[in-house]
Amino acid sequence: MKEGGTYSKFVDLIRTTGANHDVLVRFGRVTSGSPSLRIDVDGVDRVLDAEDVLIGASVATLQSGDRVIMLGYETEYGREYVVLDKIT
Repeated sequence: MKEGGTYSKFVDLIRTTGANHDVLVRFGRVTSGSPSLRIDVDGVDRVLDAEDVLIGASVATLQSGDRVIMLGYETEYGREYVVLDKIT
């Protein structure tokens, strides 16, 4: 595995395992914490609310200002997102 920071290792992992064009890695900023969760997605004109995103128990306490890494994937209803973790 490539040496470097977490981001470099993550990018190397994606390159090693290949590209999947149906799944996108996105970053975002929480603008409103739970229960009225809102996340601005970097690089696209999209704001996610609690109904648009799945969140694991390990990141259930998101607060305004937190940076997050997400996966976006296509479903029959359109693109959906999963928050993987907070970025520190």
